Amino acid sequence: GLLLGSIACIAKSSSYNHPHKKNRGNWLLLAAVLYGVLITMKHLYITLAPLYLIYFLRHCCFVNVNDHNSSKPRFSQIHFLRLALVTGGTILLPFLPFFFYTSNPTEQLIQILHRLFPFQRGLCHDYWAANVWALYLFADKLFRFASRKLAAVLPLSALSDGLPDVPPSVTALLLVCCLIPALVHALRLRVDKRASNDTKDYGGFFVHAVVYSSLSAF
Repeated sequence: GLLLGSIACIAKSSSYNHPHKKNRGNWLLLAAVLYGVLITMKHLYITLAPLYLIYFLRHCCFVNVNDHNSSKPRFSQIHFLRLALVTGGTILLPFLPFFFYTSNPTEQLIQILHRLFPFQRGLCHDYWAANVWALYLFADKLFRFASRKLAAVLPLSALSDGLPDVPPSVTALLLVCCLIPALVHALRLRVDKRASNDTKDYGGFFVHAVVYSSLSAF
């Protein structure tokens, strides 16, 4: 529900033609708050953070000077600071008790990060949390099984170790590469008043971009 609410706020903001209008900025800030609450409740949605970051920077932090200015939008430090405070405050709020009610907050936060991102467990640390890498692990099991069966007649001892292990850095790099098309498209969306005819498509684009980014993370 939080993700749908955030997307709905972004779609609502796209109904305002000009990014410097107050209502547009309020809807975007509300979308940022809902997304911040979402990732504090389910950290797996952090894979959507690059898309949200690029979209918010493009549509919330770039404004026109006035209604009669036909030049390109300029970066607004005030809008950026407001977006950073709202989003950062929403994400950091659940961690405040660890700073005030624990003797060693740094150690507690490190432990939380290790539990949230257990890279040492491998690509599929639980069968119920499998992803597309389960196909790779399935191929690895088939490879090991075939190697054991053929080991009696062929010198395949070197192949009995299975397929190469995939480190977390490789999976992260693949994820970033898959996200690039959506990020580039979000960055290229024009926000000046001359693109007012295209603003009605921003909400639809974001829905497709969220689906694409989610499949990339999967």
